[in-house]
Amino acid sequence: MDDRRVTTVGRLLTKLRTEDSTLFERLALMTAIPSERLERAARDERCLRSMEQLRLSEWLIRNAPAYRRQAYTLRSQVLAADRMSSGETECHPVAPVLWR
Repeated sequence: MDDRRVTTVGRLLTKLRTEDSTLFERLALMTAIPSERLERAARDERCLRSMEQLRLSEWLIRNAPAYRRQAYTLRSQVLAADRMSSGETECHPVAPVLWR
């Protein structure tokens, strides 16, 4: 059994590659991310940097309406991860009462 994680960017790129290979190639060109890197990211063999994921999601939001929902999800996750790693997000030592 394969225990690899399937990432949001991996799912999005896999869907894009299988449904519209022309758009996949155009995405590589327009975001300046080599198509080989996108292929490897689609297979979750290589992670894209957060700025690459952000560039990818922003381009899809503007230019590919069929993938807009997934692109917004990716963008939100990238921005949340960046906020968390920069310390902008405050962590609770104990879960708030509403969460229990």
